[in-house]
Amino acid sequence: MTPRQSLLRSWLNKFKKFIPKLPDKPLKPQPLAEEQQTIPETPEQTPIPPSYQVDKLESAEPELSPEVALDMDDVVELAKTKTRDKFLLYSDYLPLTKREMKQTWRYLRRPIREGPLVELDVTATIENIIQNGFFLNPVLVPQRLNRVELVLLLDVDGSMVAFHSLGDRIKETAIRGGRLGASRVYYFHNCPVDYVYGSAGYSQVVRVEEMLSGLSPNRACLLIFSDAGAARGGYSEDRLELTHRFLHQCQQRLRYLVWVNPVPRERWEMTTAGEIAKFIPMFECDRLGLQNAVKVLRGNLVNHS
Repeated sequence: MTPRQSLLRSWLNKFKKFIPKLPDKPLKPQPLAEEQQTIPETPEQTPIPPSYQVDKLESAEPELSPEVALDMDDVVELAKTKTRDKFLLYSDYLPLTKREMKQTWRYLRRPIREGPLVELDVTATIENIIQNGFFLNPVLVPQRLNRVELVLLLDVDGSMVAFHSLGDRIKETAIRGGRLGASRVYYFHNCPVDYVYGSAGYSQVVRVEEMLSGLSPNRACLLIFSDAGAARGGYSEDRLELTHRFLHQCQQRLRYLVWVNPVPRERWEMTTAGEIAKFIPMFECDRLGLQNAVKVLRGNLVNHS
């Protein structure tokens, strides 16, 4: 017996004398007197017109089933034991919430001092006082601004149809909540060869050379969102060769590239994704994976094997 159980038992013995003792056998109900057993006659009721009659099924309160009458913990436990015929529907089933994505994108920064002189440089101001012997004017510097340029390449259609919602969330949080300097979104199918598209409907064709020509090598970074063939477990030599050529073309203009795969890592082996991951950092699309991807885009070394 645990100390807690022994303490509860001692308390129960102390207060047992205040509990009224119930009889061993249940009491039999006493029969009512004859005058109490007579049922009073009810006056005749006028029939209700058909137009005013209410159906009993509509007026009666619906009976609650045992599952509805349970509390939330019981409902969850019941759903776990009856997974075949019971389902729990959630409004958000993706591996990353919008809040988590926004918080991760805000770590992607390239702070550069630009613009008017608005911030006080304390160190320079103190050094100026030491040299002159008295305070003349404060030393002001431009404000630090995030000038990172993020390029998103989203794979659409085919095996990526199941991950469109996840790709849209990545795009939305990066553009609206990431507080980035600039961001561009392009689309492709399977692997970009010579062209990418400005919309998911394969319109606004943009050449890869044109996409890379307007990017700054020091500020721009590239993130590719694709399963790389891992969703269907396939291997394509042509896809691997075309992807390798495209990445080599991007590496000549950009310093930081990363690949985010919505398929778990254990399914990359023996597929095109497993081979692509050998020459570009590739991470899963979960919270830790996106954090590591942002670290790579910032220029940090991360083990992606």
